[in-house]
Amino acid sequence: MHRLLTSLPDIPGTTITCYADDICVYSTSPRDLQRFLDSFSVVSSHCGIIVSPDKSRIFTCRLPQAQPVFTIGGTVIPMCSQYCYLGAPVNIWPIVPARPQDHPIVQDLLGRLQRRLTPLQWLSNNSSGISIPVARTIYIAFIRSVVDYHSLL
Repeated sequence: MHRLLTSLPDIPGTTITCYADDICVYSTSPRDLQRFLDSFSVVSSHCGIIVSPDKSRIFTCRLPQAQPVFTIGGTVIPMCSQYCYLGAPVNIWPIVPARPQDHPIVQDLLGRLQRRLTPLQWLSNNSSGISIPVARTIYIAFIRSVVDYHSLL
């Protein structure tokens, strides 16, 4: 894995997070992501590593319909709306505004979560991007803490 990771090209706006043989690639540009996937396929085969397109997924916070088709080794990588990273499920759903019949506590919770989720969405979509561990820390500190507090009410 070390040989693979050190042989990959440095593409601005593309970040790699790796744990054992699990690799997560984040890119701010669809074109750069496909360029990275092409390089990744070639370099991994030179290192004797077989990439399984069947186990690979594209996860996006944007509308999946607006994304191009991504391939690795000529095989299309399917889109997904949820994935597990190191055993923890990651899922981003669009925020649904509170309905008038929702309880006032639920309306308050949705409002607080929306205000706290907006900066996280901005950081995730910003050209500099943030790593998954940093996004998780922000989520735990600023979003999950609100849900935990409201569950005590």
